[in-house]
Amino acid sequence: MASKKDLQRQERRVKNMNRKILIGVASFVLVAGLVAAGIIFVPKLLNNLNNNNNVTDLDTAVDPNAGTAAVATIDGNAVSEYEFVYHFMNQVTQFQQIAGEVQIWDMDFDGTTAEELAKQRTLETVRLTRECARRAKEEGLEPKPEELTDAQNNAESYVSTLPPHLTTRYGLTAQRMKELLHENIYSSLLFEKYTADYVPESADYEAELTQLIADEQKYWQDKAVAEGDTVPFTEQELSEIATNVEASLLLQYKNRYFETIFTPWIENMAIEINHEVYDTITVDSLYTEAAPQ
Repeated sequence: MASKKDLQRQERRVKNMNRKILIGVASFVLVAGLVAAGIIFVPKLLNNLNNNNNVTDLDTAVDPNAGTAAVATIDGNAVSEYEFVYHFMNQVTQFQQIAGEVQIWDMDFDGTTAEELAKQRTLETVRLTRECARRAKEEGLEPKPEELTDAQNNAESYVSTLPPHLTTRYGLTAQRMKELLHENIYSSLLFEKYTADYVPESADYEAELTQLIADEQKYWQDKAVAEGDTVPFTEQELSEIATNVEASLLLQYKNRYFETIFTPWIENMAIEINHEVYDTITVDSLYTEAAPQ
């Protein structure tokens, strides 16, 4: 049975998770981190994959009209199913990573389900990514040749490991994935340009960092003990946890800073949802082979 302290710690982590999701701290992490991380994807979807898929054959086999239905429009420009689903899968992963062991999809956030919140975040991410990519090109920012090569390789790798029902249903071809990754690269370049010299000035930053490091180290130490691992954490392991926490918090502060820059760019870009298509795309539809009704 969990102790009172264990329950309090879990409650604190859940409250912190709620805060992170509701304020959208991951709203631009996706754009900034995709290039470095390759491709973020729902881990559970990759459990039963055929890694021997031939990308060329897959692209040829996909109906060219698959995934082209408009989920929504942004300033009158259509958001296709394949673009939405790609970003939605990444949002699902982010929500699950923030939640940890908490059953995120059973939760409610100020009257909005976690799934609906993830879908809203998806459209906001598409809007932001498109506008940042446009501005990056306008400002003359150009990716390195190796970044474009990596995008091509990542696109092919991504498609080759997708469950077939996602490829055929939503038209996630290597060519389309490459185009989306190129857009992410340009967006990332703009983010890096505007936040490269940013240093948190908040008086609370150091205090927040110290508390987060202590909480995270304690969490992993307690988790190890609960699982029967009695070997103490080394100083190096604790240092690695601290480094990861610091990098994550700094990125959150950079996101907030960048938000003050990009908000005026996008606040008047209207999103209009096509519920006939939008409502068929759910977390379950990513996992099930049966076509959504």
